[in-house]
Amino acid sequence: MARSKPSRLDAKSRQLRDTARQLFLQYGFLATTTDRIAAAAGMSKATLYARYHRKEDLLADVLADLIQTLGPPLPEPVSLLTFPILQQRLEALAHATVTQLMHPEYLALIRILIAEMTTQPELGELFVRAVPQAVLDRTASTLTAARDAGLLHLSDPLVAARALIGPLLTFVLIDGLLARTPQVPDPQHLTDVVDVFLHGVLSSQRSPS
Repeated sequence: MARSKPSRLDAKSRQLRDTARQLFLQYGFLATTTDRIAAAAGMSKATLYARYHRKEDLLADVLADLIQTLGPPLPEPVSLLTFPILQQRLEALAHATVTQLMHPEYLALIRILIAEMTTQPELGELFVRAVPQAVLDRTASTLTAARDAGLLHLSDPLVAARALIGPLLTFVLIDGLLARTPQVPDPQHLTDVVDVFLHGVLSSQRSPS
């Protein structure tokens, strides 16, 4: 029997994700068993395993789903990319990324995973694929479109994405994960990060070779 692909439109997958998220936050990832998730969701383990081969797959879907549903939505793709539109898209992406990652539930779940990575190092790899890499990929996609439109000269859009996302993650780390009382940054600060990034890229394009 073919395994069903988890989908946000699948009511049972949604129920499993919501239940798993609540249990992960309450008991931690390691102490939350698939038996407990299935029972709390009111489903059989067969239903769970028809959608998620491992508990780690369910965690990855929880993380990916949260990044899509918490905070403001990501900007939609556009057919015609101009520099003002590019700047607006990068600002919207910066605001969405930081707001999503600094949501109280997300911070709580990240703290749990960090604590449990000492005994389960694969959780770190899973988290990187589900969150930071996904953020980098969607940023690189926008920068690739900007390069293709002739707006920015970039040898490697993924490296450029790191140059933009890195400073944004300092807000998540310093003002979120390590803060006694997490505080979402002033939106203008995030806009300034994008301005500094674009200024740096454009300045390098004007520099003599």
